[in-house]
Amino acid sequence: MAMCCGGVIALAVWLTPESAGVGTHRQMGLPACSFYVRTGYPCPTCGFTTSVSAMAHGQFALALASHPFGVVFFAGLVVLFSAAMREVITGRKTLSGLGKPSWWVWAFVIGTPTGWALKLIWGITNGTLPA
Repeated sequence: MAMCCGGVIALAVWLTPESAGVGTHRQMGLPACSFYVRTGYPCPTCGFTTSVSAMAHGQFALALASHPFGVVFFAGLVVLFSAAMREVITGRKTLSGLGKPSWWVWAFVIGTPTGWALKLIWGITNGTLPA
């Protein structure tokens, strides 16, 4: 768990968050989001990488605007990484005290579309969507 969460946090630090709120994933060689290119509206995960990277760089406003759930996701990564490292270092059971793994999965399954909906509402309301 420590290696997985630490790896994602390290990647987020390595990436430079795009000020446009989307497109940070392209630094990893991935293509632009075809849904966004075709419709002008973000897909449910558009801005997620930017949000997590912005959090790793202390850019809270950019993170929140890019994908609101990315802020929560990053916080979860830090909590899980810290708990796993505590367990590795002390040998005390820590991860099991953070709830059932299914709760974390449900948080992701519900949080991602909720963050997307908020992003759509904010973008339509302030006139930045469709792009």
